[in-house]
Amino acid sequence: MALADTSIAFTTIDSDYLTGDSGNESLMVVQNQEGYDKLWNTVINADVSPGFPEPGVNFAQQTVLAFLDSWHPTGGYSVAFKSISIDSNGVLQVMVQKTQETTGGIAAAAMQPVQVVVIPRFTGDYVLHVSSLVK
Repeated sequence: MALADTSIAFTTIDSDYLTGDSGNESLMVVQNQEGYDKLWNTVINADVSPGFPEPGVNFAQQTVLAFLDSWHPTGGYSVAFKSISIDSNGVLQVMVQKTQETTGGIAAAAMQPVQVVVIPRFTGDYVLHVSSLVK
């Protein structure tokens, strides 16, 4: 009999839209302050002056996950962590949903959705699962 996955609580510390192109869709796993500073300064605050202050993270007890969607030429896109769990093999399973809003005539500048969350400290392997929803 297989063991059920263990759900992991997460807290969103940023959900935003970047106006530059920070690259392709990716999941960043940040384990230390140096990596967090790099994420915050080169991704979150890349287009903002002065930048937004970093929310505090205790890396002895927490890990940061940041999902960056690919760049989109118009508005109407968002991303959200839907669930995070550890499977019976100890692998972190990260579920992210990308949403495209097709109603309402969205006229926004080019953008790249991003969401940043904090989970209890985790240093093992992970698998990213991405689903898409068109509304």
